[in-house]
Amino acid sequence: MKDGKKSIAESLLYGAFDIISEKTNEDPLKIFEKALENGGVSQNIMIDCSHENSGKKHERQSEVMHSVLAQISDGNRSIIGAMIESNLEPGSQPFPAKKEDLKRGVSITDGCIGWSETEDLIRNTHQAMAHRFC
Repeated sequence: MKDGKKSIAESLLYGAFDIISEKTNEDPLKIFEKALENGGVSQNIMIDCSHENSGKKHERQSEVMHSVLAQISDGNRSIIGAMIESNLEPGSQPFPAKKEDLKRGVSITDGCIGWSETEDLIRNTHQAMAHRFC
């Protein structure tokens, strides 16, 4: 990728897209697709179900993923995947902390969904998407 095209994509991915989507009534994904097209960058989009898309609430990642699946079912072909923040147990814990105060399997960075919810989400996603790959 040429440096200019890479810069366009990176600026959109790391902040400008959030600002654009808050300032308009347009579909943020459509704005992003158009910006990528105008920049000559492939319209392959990976959706982050965590961070800003979930309002930084790990409990909303499943809701975001279901929205992604609905958009794909409605015919969107630019979405190529989605990311979730997952760990053995849900939530997060402060760090640094004494080793004996840390809970095994709980994130020390961003809040995560736990393994049980992750497994359900993966199975539901597979069920919703399997027909596209058969």
